[in-house]
Amino acid sequence: MKYRKHVVITVMVILACILIGSVTNAASVSKKIDALYQDIKIVVNGKQVKTDREPFINKGSTYLPIRPVLEELGATVGWDSVNKIVKIDMKKEAPVSSQELEALRMQGYYKDAEINRLTKEIEDLKDEIKKLEKEEKKASKYKDLEDYLYDEYSTWERIRFNYYVYEYRNSVELIIDFDYDRYESRWDDIRERRIENWLGEIYDIADEIYDGKDFYGTIEDEYDGEVFVEFESYRGRLDIEFL
Repeated sequence: MKYRKHVVITVMVILACILIGSVTNAASVSKKIDALYQDIKIVVNGKQVKTDREPFINKGSTYLPIRPVLEELGATVGWDSVNKIVKIDMKKEAPVSSQELEALRMQGYYKDAEINRLTKEIEDLKDEIKKLEKEEKKASKYKDLEDYLYDEYSTWERIRFNYYVYEYRNSVELIIDFDYDRYESRWDDIRERRIENWLGEIYDIADEIYDGKDFYGTIEDEYDGEVFVEFESYRGRLDIEFL
């Protein structure tokens, strides 16, 4: 509800108020003013400030108590009655010490290290997912192991191989043979670790195609049947023996 009051305000009251808008120079004597009260509220940083004196409007300018407003902002307000001065001191943040700066720097260092570690783990997981997706696509592409082997490894390490897969009720047998007389030097030059990795890849595909059946077999000479390698799955891994 709007209402108008005629009040007499002394110079000390005027000095204790902040002027929003244009300010009329205060005289050193008391004088009458027209004050319009409209139930004005003061809100600082989203919080309403309660005052013991109500803000008012005079000649288009709004006057409000300065002390509660500035104290809400963290300032200290004082009154110099001798010199007629309102003193306002704003709080200053303490400078950051060298120890605090070093602590912040170390926190940043450890956070960066943790971010790098997590980033590497994410990249490793992405690589693992890609590998699994690739193996899944391979497994779904072939109806049986022979199709896969002839498509992927008909020639491996410049040696022509033959593949014979025998599926039983609970197991799968794989015989790999080649012409040893023709490829003797090439076969002998292949490192055992390379052969182990190759058979491991074949086992992974066989495990997908045949749903975890036992897997075993040999690598042997195409003509005289001499066995060079024996392999057999055991508890999810492939045991390989070179003869």
